[in-house]
Amino acid sequence: NVPMKAEGNATFDETSAFQRKLVTLVNPVMGNYPASGFRTTFLLIPGQLGQLRHRLSAFGTLRLETVREDGCRRPAFHFYAQRSRLPTVADLLGSEDGGMDPEATAAERLLEVEIGDLQHLPDSGTFITDNFNEWQKRLVLTYRNLVRSASENYDS
Repeated sequence: NVPMKAEGNATFDETSAFQRKLVTLVNPVMGNYPASGFRTTFLLIPGQLGQLRHRLSAFGTLRLETVREDGCRRPAFHFYAQRSRLPTVADLLGSEDGGMDPEATAAERLLEVEIGDLQHLPDSGTFITDNFNEWQKRLVLTYRNLVRSASENYDS
């Protein structure tokens, strides 16, 4: 489980030097940085997640799913990654034609499969829970590049 926000009431300045190093290792966005959303985990910042997804392109299977316990959603998510081949446009669309821009349709489908479940995170006052659609749109280019790359590598 990856928590959406750091737990506890301590501010970053009140932690020990050792704890600060661990926080920086796990969450490189500092707690007092405006984009951090009060120490929101870096995986929920679209630019950071986009870079990570690009670097993990060898992992054809990647999922971020909302944690549910006893039927209740928790402010945390599971992160799954498995090394496999990235799906191509043909894999994602099957027999559908994909409309005017099949690559964009395939990218949106992959984005939905990998991170679409995060729209079920409980409200937390962060960008992802306040406006999931806008948050998700910031990742479309990354996913379009992934689909294009997979299609070029596997379809040729």
